[in-house]
Amino acid sequence: MNAKQTCEEIIRVKQMIRNLEDRYKLLTASLQNSIDLGECDDYINESGGYSFKNMTFRRCSKTTWRYSPAVKELQEKEQANNTAKQNVSTYLMVRVADAEPELEF
Repeated sequence: MNAKQTCEEIIRVKQMIRNLEDRYKLLTASLQNSIDLGECDDYINESGGYSFKNMTFRRCSKTTWRYSPAVKELQEKEQANNTAKQNVSTYLMVRVADAEPELEF
């Protein structure tokens, strides 16, 4: 494979990755909806997450703080007195154990 072919293949693979990432986002959103509807209750495992075949998934939350621009140096004080606004992001963490990949290209 020459340099031009390699670059073209990289472009093609990167686009495939973008497409797969977009599809993954849609699928995880659908899975979150299924969790909300109770459709995954049969997959609840002993740790409170979910297990399906060789995949585990659970809801995760991340808390961030938004500070007023004038008091960046007072972040800890704003957290303590609840002046800072708390943002909590909830997302789905999915892990798939090593298995034979079922890829279609």
